[in-house]
Amino acid sequence: MNRRPSLPVVPLAVLLAALLTAHGCSLLRGPSQQPTQFYVLTGAVDRSAAPDGRKLVLGLGPVTLPSYLDRPEMVSRVESNQLWFDEYNRWGEPLKANVLRVLAGDLDALLNLERVVSYPWYRGTPMSYSVAVAISRLEPQPSGEVELSARWGIGDGEGTVLTSRESRFTRPGGSPAQNAAAMSDLVGDLSTEIATALRALDHP
Repeated sequence: MNRRPSLPVVPLAVLLAALLTAHGCSLLRGPSQQPTQFYVLTGAVDRSAAPDGRKLVLGLGPVTLPSYLDRPEMVSRVESNQLWFDEYNRWGEPLKANVLRVLAGDLDALLNLERVVSYPWYRGTPMSYSVAVAISRLEPQPSGEVELSARWGIGDGEGTVLTSRESRFTRPGGSPAQNAAAMSDLVGDLSTEIATALRALDHP
């Protein structure tokens, strides 16, 4: 009867040494996965540009964004109907909360407000005006530009709509850091337009 040749027996110590050597080499090469970067939007207006006028109490909200932006990954539009979610470049906080905070800060810088009341507020809360913003786009476009498109309205202290408009702004984009900076500037552009309309209403 033919007998199958037996395989050589590898001592356990040799096997462990080989495994430890391979593991050490992988540590020297470093992690193979790309490190994740985190970004936030920041205020982009000059506080010294605030015009003279009475101190306003401003109700801000609701401020809405498309649901596809309600995620930690940075979003880019690669085609008119196609989005790309960047796994390795993310927001350091929910984008909606970040936009709301920056918008409030920019409006305060532009108008020198007495205070900002965040939506929702109690019925009868005293305020000079209220501002609602519905953002439809806030992401890099296939052209490479970053776009902010929004519809916004200003109401009086009782909730009656005084004016409503549609706005569209673009800024040059690039790297994730440049896109985040461009988006900060775009929120500043929107804040400037809203602040100008508020002062025109307050000083007819």
